[in-house]
Amino acid sequence: MKKKFVAAHSIVSPLGFTSLDNFNQLKASTSGIRYLTNSDYSPLPYWASQLNKQEVASQIGAASESYTYFEQLCILSILIAIEPTQVDFSSDETLLILSTTKGNIELLTQNKFDSSRVYLHQSAKALQQFFNAKNTPIVISNACVSGVLALNVAASLLDSKRYSTIVVCGADTVCEFTISGFEAFKALSDGPCSPFDKNRNGTSLGEGAGCIVLSNKKETEFELLPGASSNDANHISGPSRDGEGLFIAIEKSLKANQSPSIDFISAHGTGTIFNDEMESKAFNRAGLQQVATNSLKGYYGHTFGAAGIIESVITLESMRHNLLIASKGFVEKSDNIQLSIITESCSHKINTALKTASGFGGCNATLLFQKTA
Repeated sequence: MKKKFVAAHSIVSPLGFTSLDNFNQLKASTSGIRYLTNSDYSPLPYWASQLNKQEVASQIGAASESYTYFEQLCILSILIAIEPTQVDFSSDETLLILSTTKGNIELLTQNKFDSSRVYLHQSAKALQQFFNAKNTPIVISNACVSGVLALNVAASLLDSKRYSTIVVCGADTVCEFTISGFEAFKALSDGPCSPFDKNRNGTSLGEGAGCIVLSNKKETEFELLPGASSNDANHISGPSRDGEGLFIAIEKSLKANQSPSIDFISAHGTGTIFNDEMESKAFNRAGLQQVATNSLKGYYGHTFGAAGIIESVITLESMRHNLLIASKGFVEKSDNIQLSIITESCSHKINTALKTASGFGGCNATLLFQKTA
């Protein structure tokens, strides 16, 4: 089994257009979540983290006219990530993986682009054409674990020796589809979401893109260790109440890596009642209740297919700076949440970090990042 290293990464979000800009905003406890009214997406006001579309397009230039907003986010995040690298998309050994939950779903009601662009493989094809990529991109779309799962799929493909470099991009946007769907579930918070807090009452939506470049060459000190996935088959939207699925994924990942000592957990932490309780139970069953833990949803909202990538990038920045980021929105501890939630950003040596994700349909995924000598 080959080692896989993080060569570069990026985040495009309301908090900035680079990984470091985003990390600095989180250190300053800045959230991108705003109270939005008079939106084209919903007749009702809602809390969400959204970008300025014109600003995104301007970063790409005239070519942006040929691409949807979703595709523009992907393009921009990939361009920023690969800029300091020698990624060659024309090579047989380079692959692009796209992680998203809905892609261009808004094209079902918009006519600017051909309706076939709504299919995820068509978005992947558009990205392939923009970057003149030789290999057909792979699409990973498995609810909210898509980003973490995409990184695990990339790791497996690097083991196959067919590829030496894999660019993993995750992106999603806020639109009528996502807002109406979560409103139907009564899962939207009445303010900025507060993951793991006693008074949490739902999630906030978010949009953005993240990109991580993985390589078999040691270009940085950060290694992606074997991850895992599972499905608890509990319910179409609700997680297993005892955290069984996530617990299985955590145990698989830890055992595959000889049970390393975990210094930090970047949790899924949506701010919904059932998700946060389920995660707490899974972490406790795995004996990780004393490990420093946070959720980034209070800064970004839930960015769906981008979440696993964006939150992994912030995990890498936390490891690089040995700095824990406070879990924004967490104020009061609940009897049902027995975890070591980070209340203030602080220095902390991080050699090994665990990233988790859970999603509709009972899917769960985990991965580990580790510093190497």
